[in-house]
Formats: sequence, C-alpha cells, structure tokens
Amino acid sequence: MEFEVRFDESDHEHEHEERIVEVFSISESGEETFFEKLEEYEKDGSVYWICQEVFLDERLERIVDRGEFQVFKLISREEEYLEILDPDEAEVIFEDWKKSLEDQ
Repeated sequence: MEFEVRFDESDHEHEHEERIVEVFSISESGEETFFEKLEEYEKDGSVYWICQEVFLDERLERIVDRGEFQVFKLISREEEYLEILDPDEAEVIFEDWKKSLEDQ
C-alpha cells in the first residue's frame, strides 16, 4: 500500500513547514510497518530503496516520529516487489549510499 502523508518539518523556533511525502507499508505477521522512501540507489546493476521507518498518527495522515533506516532491494519495478536485505548487506549498501551523498 502506498499513500501520501503530511510531515511537519518545524523546529519549534520557526514557522511550521509541512510537506507531503510518499509512504508505503509492509505487513508481516499481521503487523503493518510504514516507511518513507528517501531515495532510489543503484549499485552493481541492482536497484535499492533507501528508506526510513515512520510512525503515523491514528488517522494515518501525519508522521509523528521516525525510526531506523532500512534498505530494500527492488526485485520488480512493475509490481514494486521488494526484498528485505540481511543486516550486513543492508549496512554496506547504506554506507555506500551515504558516501555517495558526500561526493555530490
């Protein structure tokens, strides 16, 4: 499931700024976990989604908190089928992605 939610970027000292972000959910064992896709990252011919877990309000309209980063491997673009990477592989991809940001 993919949908849009509002994210309040205020720092409590300035005016509130909201932006719309796309969020998707993954359901495992009846539990739904929500993620914001931060960026698509290519490495060695594979495509990865760099994401961050987000926590939504009861109405699923606003991000109220952020959690850990998660890296998914895109298996099928048409179906948006993702594979969850093992922690060691995810760490390597995440660190490479961070380094690529520094190089820009």
